[in-house]
Amino acid sequence: MTLSDHDLKTEETDLLPELTSYPDQGCEFSKTCLDCPLPVCIFDQPRGRQRWLKRQRDKEIVSLFQGGQDERELADRFRLSIRTIQRVLKKSLAGVNINRKTEVLENSNGTDF
Repeated sequence: MTLSDHDLKTEETDLLPELTSYPDQGCEFSKTCLDCPLPVCIFDQPRGRQRWLKRQRDKEIVSLFQGGQDERELADRFRLSIRTIQRVLKKSLAGVNINRKTEVLENSNGTDF
């Protein structure tokens, strides 16, 4: 089976944002899609925005925990259960004993989670 010239002409290609007829209004992260700092558009994936916001929240939880806040303070601050805070810390600090803050601070070496 071969493709005819007609088939090739009807195949849609991805157009650059400046060549489309819709306005590039951006989102809450950037004024335009062309200036967006995100590597992948959060609206291209199902629940992308929620996942991105959750990852940002998890990074902040780990950062505050490494800064000295305990699980109860984090749970109150983010209005989450202590079990959710523990899950985030376990996932982010895999292989590190999260029961001792001094070990977390010694083992982190300033790495970004």
